[in-house]
Amino acid sequence: MKTLADRLQWARERKGLSRTQVAADSGVTTAAISHLETGIRKSARNIVQIARALGVDPEWLSEGKGSPDPTHVVESQTVASVQLVYVTQVELALLTAYRESDASGRDFIEKAARIGAGNSSSAIAKVNGTR
Repeated sequence: MKTLADRLQWARERKGLSRTQVAADSGVTTAAISHLETGIRKSARNIVQIARALGVDPEWLSEGKGSPDPTHVVESQTVASVQLVYVTQVELALLTAYRESDASGRDFIEKAARIGAGNSSSAIAKVNGTR
């Protein structure tokens, strides 16, 4: 399967779900699922939620890399239930690097994450200590 559209349709049909069901389970519109499946849209911001609804690996769904079966599942406890969190290869590598780093390495990774999340000149200035 070469395209996101092909992989999405295959995964949806494998689970026996309609586009409406996938949309409801992933928190996106039915039109968004339809546009992805027909190739009108080539990517989705909510690919992790869509992959979760389909029970497939987000990286496979998005890029066709690896296996459709989720290989990196981390359980995180919520107040009332267990929530499955799908982690891409890159996210897993970052987490591993963070955990294996010394204090200064962890500090560097945390600063980089804050810059990426804020992505603003004021956040960068604050991290660089110029503000």
